[in-house]
Amino acid sequence: MHKSNMRQEWLFPANRSSSGVMPGSCMRLGWALLWLTGAILGGPTAVLGQSAGSRDLTFGSNGFRTITFGGAYDDIEGMAIGPDGKIVAVGTGGSSNRFAVARFHANGSLDTSFSGDGKLTIDASGGAGGVAVQSDLRILLGLPFYGTPSGFRVCRLNVDGSFDTTFGNGGCSVIATGTQARAQTLVVQPDGRILVGGYDYINGGWDWVIVRFNADGTPDDSFGVNGRVVTNFGRPAIASPIDNLLTLIVLPDGKILAGGSTSTTTQMSTGNRIYAMARYEPNGALDATYADGGQYVFTFSTTTFQTEAVADLELLPDGRILACGGGGLADSTVLRFNPDGLLDTTFGNGGQVVIEMITSNNGFSDLVVDGAGRIIVVGWAYYTSNATSHATMVRLTGEGALDPAFRNGGKVIEYFGTSDESASSVRLTSDGRILMGGDTGYANAQGNWLLARFSNGTPVSLPGGPYDVPAAGEITTIPLDGSGSYDPDGGILTYAWTSDCAGAAFDDPARPSPILTIDTPRGCPVSCTVTLTVTDGLESHNAAAPVNVLDASAPVIVCPGAISVGGPELPVAVSYAATAEDGCGPSPEVSFSMPSGSSFERGLTTVTASATDDAGNSNTCSFDVIVSCFSVNRLSMTLSDGQVTGVLAKGSFGPAVPIHLATDAVTLAVRDDQGFEVSVTIPPGSFGQSGGKPGTQRYVYASPRGSVPKIRAKLDLATCSFEVGVSKLASAGLPVSQVTASLSAGVNTGDHSVNLRPKGKSLTYRGQPAVDCCAP
Repeated sequence: MHKSNMRQEWLFPANRSSSGVMPGSCMRLGWALLWLTGAILGGPTAVLGQSAGSRDLTFGSNGFRTITFGGAYDDIEGMAIGPDGKIVAVGTGGSSNRFAVARFHANGSLDTSFSGDGKLTIDASGGAGGVAVQSDLRILLGLPFYGTPSGFRVCRLNVDGSFDTTFGNGGCSVIATGTQARAQTLVVQPDGRILVGGYDYINGGWDWVIVRFNADGTPDDSFGVNGRVVTNFGRPAIASPIDNLLTLIVLPDGKILAGGSTSTTTQMSTGNRIYAMARYEPNGALDATYADGGQYVFTFSTTTFQTEAVADLELLPDGRILACGGGGLADSTVLRFNPDGLLDTTFGNGGQVVIEMITSNNGFSDLVVDGAGRIIVVGWAYYTSNATSHATMVRLTGEGALDPAFRNGGKVIEYFGTSDESASSVRLTSDGRILMGGDTGYANAQGNWLLARFSNGTPVSLPGGPYDVPAAGEITTIPLDGSGSYDPDGGILTYAWTSDCAGAAFDDPARPSPILTIDTPRGCPVSCTVTLTVTDGLESHNAAAPVNVLDASAPVIVCPGAISVGGPELPVAVSYAATAEDGCGPSPEVSFSMPSGSSFERGLTTVTASATDDAGNSNTCSFDVIVSCFSVNRLSMTLSDGQVTGVLAKGSFGPAVPIHLATDAVTLAVRDDQGFEVSVTIPPGSFGQSGGKPGTQRYVYASPRGSVPKIRAKLDLATCSFEVGVSKLASAGLPVSQVTASLSAGVNTGDHSVNLRPKGKSLTYRGQPAVDCCAP
């Protein structure tokens, strides 16, 4: 006989919470009449596929383990995983179906540091209940209390399994409710207060009951009446009406949503139940804005006999709510609700996804949502053909479709070697594996706790990147990093790197983080990809990362040489240009620290030219602009015979420029008294050569009229230039003091003298040294 036939009130054991502190959950629906209808036929053979959903053989023995408390109907009804990774399970256990607790290491072995042997039983005249593990590893238990009257109890255990006497009254606290309390779920609110939910026999029928305790274990009198809330779905016409609360969650606004079942109005059998939900204000009052005065009752079944119930609720990040349930002739069901608590008709068929495992006699007990948004539900399937039942597990996509990446196309019936098995609780380990809790052999009064672990999915390839690296010439080396890849089940990964980059080569493509070399002609930009495939021995996953080799070479820029300019007036406008070339793109524009055509003052100014290519690489060069300033130096004139009778020496000059006597030519021009001009160019290096005194050179010119002007230039080796002209006198007999001659000269530290002998007269023009007009 299946355990659900032992006592009708135990049809719906422990539920879980999505509050973040991991209580337990389960739903067991009545099959009292169904299994008698079929002949005994052999069940299917277990097949372990090479995909998610396969047993984790590192857990227990062959992926599962069983334990017994010595009773005929031992059964896990709820689980929690603590921050240390250890597993705490609760349910029935012992010869009198006492409330049982056990703690396991992550690998499935019993943790003997808990209660001496890893197991503990508490007198509660029954099991079910809820469990949560606090951050300090102390354990909260929600369980029934059979006294006079009965009630709901919360207890806290120390890490070693002893009662925490600082909590409640000696470790426990009770709120009286009725005569046959059945605790199903425990939820810890964000403020630390503790909710325990279930049902109790009150005034001739079974009603929903929620009680709340303060964080120290004392009853919270601000909740309902003396810490308790009782809900009846109002069907007094039914004999022994049964309203079963199975699950609780706390919503973001502090309201409380509960799920379970209620008796139908059309079927008199107490085995007929339909889905029921209720929403409460934070103080326990029914939320009048929800459904029908706070209560919501619905069914999808078309049969005349159904045992539907909301077995578990899960709050999604977007505020929507998942539920699982079904049972009896109603198939296993997953539902989704909008944040307002009403069915989300965009999910499945009008808000419901129906999964028929083998026959219609199956149901879901508990669900969890993994990090990828996939929905994992567990329960049971009953074979009427041979009166056996087996644990089931289904994985759905976030939108409710069977997940083809999961074993057997998303739908698994698991066999653990007995004829009566079921799953009542599911959790995800910290590394993402699926932990299932339930029982084996219960119907044959040989019940054992069942704990199994399964793979939950493909490994995750994380190839790093994007890899943005500067080119290093014709070949560029790139360190890769795929060490972030992981297997959600904690398996050992193998790695395989590939690349579409030209000339790609890895030092070891099987390492998590190899070195890649690729061709980068002329050091120019390259864009390509690398792909990392990881395998855990069952499944593979690959992902690509971009490789961007960047142009790191600066353009070549060429500046002009030094530019020397000068004149008697400042500033001086100077124009110039520079060229730039880039080996990987168009020639970049050149800019100057002082734009071409700028005006410069006297002295040396360094101009910088800059060029930037399309990749942002820059290069510069510089050159000097030298500006000199020259004055017109007026020379006084003396006459050897005291008078000028026919000739006036007058300067005639153009722009003065620096002249290097050793390398540049000097041109002298002389005009005779008849207006004819003669000129001579002094070759570079003439001064100081043989044929004349050092620093002195004499030149004789024959004019067309026969006059013989002589020019004697006494110059040092500084820079200078000048022109001398001779023209007719405006009038004869002028005083010496009124006769002047002009000479243009550059920077010169010596003096100048010019001897002219027009018509036998000797004229001497002698001036002071020419000076820089800009000198102080």
